[in-house]
Amino acid sequence: MQRLRFVRRFATKEWIRPWPKQEERDVFESPDLPNPTPIPRPLESKEQKIRRLLYTSRKRGILESDLILATWAKKNLDNLTDQQLEEYDMFLQENDWDIFYWTTGAKNVPERISKLSFFADLFEHAKNKEKRVLRMPDLS
Repeated sequence: MQRLRFVRRFATKEWIRPWPKQEERDVFESPDLPNPTPIPRPLESKEQKIRRLLYTSRKRGILESDLILATWAKKNLDNLTDQQLEEYDMFLQENDWDIFYWTTGAKNVPERISKLSFFADLFEHAKNKEKRVLRMPDLS
């Protein structure tokens, strides 16, 4: 009974925030936003970078993108060139949900992401055509 009075008293229209309008949502997808940049690590060897990128691919924040990125990284990072590793490092600076939506095809991929040399392979990997159950790979 007390809860009902509390809700009636404080649930006024000014407290209820409406769902954002389309123009308010688009401000976060603006092409004018600066691209994220990783922390410079000039003394990092290629092996250290591969280990760091593999770990970062595993520990993103949401399990879905963790699985997609970690399984792809475990299979492909050793074969990437230094330039491609730099691109992948830049890619990992993107928002976790955006990465998930881009790799699964739920959102349109921005041109700066679709131009990355590894993205087409990552996109195909996310389709999981073999219908395998994805498990987090070992860090070894």
